Amino acid sequence: MEQKQFHELFKEYADVKGMSVSRLAEVSGVPERYIEALLQGDYARLPAAPYVHGYLKKIGPFIHVDGEELWRAYKEERTPKSSGAADQMPVNRFAFKKMNRNWLIGTLLAAALLVYLGVRIDDVIGTPTLVIENPSLSETTVTEGLLVIRGVVSPGDKLTLNGEEVPADPEGRFEKEVSLDPGPLNVFTFVARRSLGRERTVVRRVIYQPASP
Repeated sequence: MEQKQFHELFKEYADVKGMSVSRLAEVSGVPERYIEALLQGDYARLPAAPYVHGYLKKIGPFIHVDGEELWRAYKEERTPKSSGAADQMPVNRFAFKKMNRNWLIGTLLAAALLVYLGVRIDDVIGTPTLVIENPSLSETTVTEGLLVIRGVVSPGDKLTLNGEEVPADPEGRFEKEVSLDPGPLNVFTFVARRSLGRERTVVRRVIYQPASP
């Protein structure tokens, strides 16, 4: 059986989780144009490899796939296959034989630093992702006195609801049951904070109108 290409596998994972391009971009913080390029296999539209690595690590949790596995599959497809023994070129045509060792070490160190920065810089100083799935609208009217709040926050970021910290699982998903006051607005203010102080705030207003007896 022919092995599937990376963009086909990536599309299958996204389809299984019912994630549209815009939705996946919203929850992961990865630009839509790069997600579309990954889905279409149009790799020429993607940025440098360290940034692709970082984007795949951010996307992975939202389609329930290890980001490093996505990266390995992408890298394997993008790396040219080695030639067989019969196809080897004459030794004197390989530039690597003449490469200065110190230059090679410096290049490898610089590449490793770029990979590290590409993955970590957004995790440290970027703006958190915060999606409230329920209630999904900014203002909602309900007839039940108990409301289950659900959503997704960037893994590792701190989330508070009306000043009280709300725990999230390793994938950033959270759930909390709250009691509603009848009549006036019930206002819920969600704040996601990153380690160096960047934050995102989302407000939901819920009106509780008990059903008539």
